[in-house]
Amino acid sequence: MKKRIVCGIGILLWLLNVIGCASMEIAGTNIEVTKVYDDVVGTKAQLFLKTNEWMVSTFKNADSVIQYSDKDEGVIIGKYLMAGQILFGSYKVDERVFAILEVHVKDGKIKISIKPVPWNYVPAGSIGFGLVDGSTFSETDFNNEAEKLVNDFHNALKINSTEF
Repeated sequence: MKKRIVCGIGILLWLLNVIGCASMEIAGTNIEVTKVYDDVVGTKAQLFLKTNEWMVSTFKNADSVIQYSDKDEGVIIGKYLMAGQILFGSYKVDERVFAILEVHVKDGKIKISIKPVPWNYVPAGSIGFGLVDGSTFSETDFNNEAEKLVNDFHNALKINSTEF
């Protein structure tokens, strides 16, 4: 009798897990926020340095890193944690949402692109039993956060010098 109860509970948990997975969707496959600024003052080297300083000050989480940097080409690429965390319980759930920030600098001109690394999310109103968790961070949320980052970046470029 105990075997049947344990087996029944196991099947029930498996079914709830499958139902939870069915309610998840992949987000971030067709999003990109790109801005070109030609109103910035400075040489390629100065703008590269400002960009690098901005990334260092903005990337506050250890999961956010500069992945590639080439001063001669004027390119900096970073991976940025937009939202989420890793949850630990009976199993590990990764709710993190990352973006790839790519910045190209020239004399007096900068282009910044923010593209998400696709992620799973649970859309509003879907069935969720807490067994399979997904981020509730939507594509709209991503766009809003990306716009904030771009505006913060543009404001940082307007600062003439670093104060000591």
